Amino acid sequence: MQELIRVADGVAIPLEMLGTWDRVSELASKYGRVFEADLGRLGFNLRPIYHLNNYIGGEQAIAFGTATSSRLQFVLRPDIYKAMVGSVVH
Repeated sequence: MQELIRVADGVAIPLEMLGTWDRVSELASKYGRVFEADLGRLGFNLRPIYHLNNYIGGEQAIAFGTATSSRLQFVLRPDIYKAMVGSVVH
């Protein structure tokens, strides 16, 4: 059984996804609900973000918009954005 950690009101994720949640949360709190991220900074392996997305609400929780070879646009569902911004400690 996976160990779950509560990251926001009504949102719990497996402990191994906490690092991915934190990285996306930091970007969301800095740039807003729709933002572009440098793939080099995120790492070219998007599988952790894909798994987090599926765990917290399916394809609609974290949507992907326009992309180039080095940047990817993220579109967070409003409730997920609120949870992520609320989980960042300044």
